Amino acid sequence: MDARSRVVSSFTIVKGSLIEETYSIFRDWDYRVSKFENLRRVRDENTIGATSTNWALTVTKVMNRRFDPAGPQARAPCGSCGSACRPTRKQSGCGGGDHR
Repeated sequence: MDARSRVVSSFTIVKGSLIEETYSIFRDWDYRVSKFENLRRVRDENTIGATSTNWALTVTKVMNRRFDPAGPQARAPCGSCGSACRPTRKQSGCGGGDHR
């Protein structure tokens, strides 16, 4: 998990549990493509049956924040700053990590 994902966000709290939407998204998940491609398909094809384009966009934003297919082990604490950095090609402490 990255440092931002540990912060409580009113945006994701206000949206609630999204149980039905989450089930629909994972039911049709394609493991051959990336998370972003799956969420784009959910939004573009409205596979969750959203009543508006705005709601489909909101649900995919929330799912993007809540779900990391690589799991929490994909982001280890940075030795330099203590935040969870995603390693990049540079591998030079927090300067080489991704603090999204």
